[in-house]
Amino acid sequence: PQTLVHATSATTIKGHACADATAAGALDHGTAGNWNGSYNAAFKDYLVGSILGEAPSANNFWTLWVNGRSSQTGGCGTHLQSGDHVLWFDCQADASFNCTNNPLALTAPATVRRGRPLTVSVTQLDGAGHGKPIAGAALSGVGVSGMTGAAGTATIIPHSSGIVALQATKSGATPSEPVYVCVYASQASDCGKSGSSGPAVRVLGIQEQQ
Repeated sequence: PQTLVHATSATTIKGHACADATAAGALDHGTAGNWNGSYNAAFKDYLVGSILGEAPSANNFWTLWVNGRSSQTGGCGTHLQSGDHVLWFDCQADASFNCTNNPLALTAPATVRRGRPLTVSVTQLDGAGHGKPIAGAALSGVGVSGMTGAAGTATIIPHSSGIVALQATKSGATPSEPVYVCVYASQASDCGKSGSSGPAVRVLGIQEQQ
């Protein structure tokens, strides 16, 4: 799941020159420092070795994407703006060091009535800000499941009210991040209300002025 992080004015990360408002700073905050890498003083950047205890094997490596695009700079050299979306994933590389397991992206309506069809779509990102529909992606969530067809879409029917976390997976691809759908019993306005009139809503984060 996504982790909301806030930059500070720090100018070092793990004791080396690296601004806090960078992808490396976001990584450090988002993992509470549970990552490591070797620092190159000439490039003033890290080669990330492990994140949350996971270290790539063979010629695989941690790759950095920002807003669906493969970053052309390292963690310290990738400066962020408010609202940027940072993704690090274990690149399963081919002989030319191209990633063969680009991540999936799942989109779904924010709300749906209980017992009604819910159509979602899954694409596989290309690292250049685009995605193509992907068939054969499995959708999963509490009480629901499905599989995308040739158009990259699938229709599922949730039968319980509340917040459903959906995720898309497929062999050979990096799983999508969870997407949260509010399933209401009678009225869409019930979503977000407290008490017995509607399900609780999980707030992932609020950007400045929103």
